[in-house]
Amino acid sequence: MTLVDVGNGVRLNVVEQGAGKPILLVHGWPTNSRAWKHQLDALSREHRVLAVDLRGFGDSPPVVPPTIAVLAEDAKRLIDALGLTDVFLVGWSMGGCVVMSYCEQFGAHGLRAIGIVDVTPKLLPAEDWPVGLGTPFSAEGLDGWRGRWQRDPRSVVTAVYTMGFKNPAAHAAEIEWLVEESLRADRKTAMDALLDAFACDFRASLPRVEVPALLLYGAYSTSTTQGVREFMERTIPQARLVVFEQSGHVPMLEETEKFNRALDEFAREFA
Repeated sequence: MTLVDVGNGVRLNVVEQGAGKPILLVHGWPTNSRAWKHQLDALSREHRVLAVDLRGFGDSPPVVPPTIAVLAEDAKRLIDALGLTDVFLVGWSMGGCVVMSYCEQFGAHGLRAIGIVDVTPKLLPAEDWPVGLGTPFSAEGLDGWRGRWQRDPRSVVTAVYTMGFKNPAAHAAEIEWLVEESLRADRKTAMDALLDAFACDFRASLPRVEVPALLLYGAYSTSTTQGVREFMERTIPQARLVVFEQSGHVPMLEETEKFNRALDEFAREFA
């Protein structure tokens, strides 16, 4: 475990392998850097790969307030603390929200490219966001998760990951592993971050993304829709969409080889 002091009383656990231009991986809710276990080994053969535990997740101590904007600022502070340049910043699910917030706040600071893995710029459907219809997300459902979170967090994360895979029965072991990793998160931090993610709306800032963007989406995801994928592809100026036809919300575990190949090729192209 390597805890990096990024200032403001925040220390972030970072796992690092390999050498070369950096790829920084940001996990989803409420897991941690270990979600990238298959990417660390494969990509570090040719790249310097770093995976971070956001504050309050994994082995990073909790420090309030854990809003998405603050988590994005933590990522910038980490990049600066480690002296990183030309970073390929990749975020899955909530981590994708962190990446979008990073670009919204800090532009291309320290970046050469971004990757967004299966997340929508606005999680809750609305009259002006009809492409969000078709996901299980709702204000009522979020209230239900919040009510169950303190008394039975296992049931919440089990439900989240079970609906996350195209074929959950085939990935039962991975789901149980993700659940156990998720239960390591600080409960207050995790719920506060989730609630803030549901309050975010990055649609207006996406046209201002300054670096090439790799969009990695599962065809069978219940967290996004085809309309979301198409919106992201046409709204981000330098976007490239890769759809994983045998995946839901977790393509890095469901189609690992294709996922790693897409990241590797994009990283090489924009080295």
